[in-house]
Amino acid sequence: MDLTREELQAELASLRQQLAHERSRTAPSRGSAPRSTRNWAWTVLSTALITIGVLLAPVAVVSVWAQHELSDTAYFVDTFAPLAEDPAVQRFLADEAVTVIESQMDIDQLVDDVFSGLDELDLAPRARAALGLLQAPAAAGAKGLISDAVGQLVRSDAFAQIWKETLTITHAQFLKTAAGQQDSDTVDLHVNENALGDSPGEGS
Repeated sequence: MDLTREELQAELASLRQQLAHERSRTAPSRGSAPRSTRNWAWTVLSTALITIGVLLAPVAVVSVWAQHELSDTAYFVDTFAPLAEDPAVQRFLADEAVTVIESQMDIDQLVDDVFSGLDELDLAPRARAALGLLQAPAAAGAKGLISDAVGQLVRSDAFAQIWKETLTITHAQFLKTAAGQQDSDTVDLHVNENALGDSPGEGS
């Protein structure tokens, strides 16, 4: 039968806890910030893994009706792989990834530091007065660049391929767990970093 409301809430709480742990584990030291789109790519990939976990959790507790889907990795992948091209899913993944990125770097503080440094320069009075007017748009522009880059990444063919490969690995890992295999707690995910590195902004 389908998940009860309480079981679904428990699964979602567990996934949120995993995501919170991942955020705290990957958070940079104070004063540092992600320097390339590749960092964002890995953040998006982590978010995708959590999302796939959300897909797997309810499927894992369905009765005999879902036996074909539970035991056939190819069928499962063919069913869920097209989600990577669904605009709603892409927006969700992008929003979640941007939230993680912005939680790891204080963009407003970074911009404030830059403008504080400029303010210490020997600027003409008019230029100094203009700095205060430019700071807020500069912070908004930085956030917009991050959002655009992440959005383009999740809409790319490279990400769709990563999503498909991740579904394959995650489902195979689920089958190992269900079979009680001892190595079922380890997932070996091979990602082509060159494909991620070719995302918009990496080469600029």
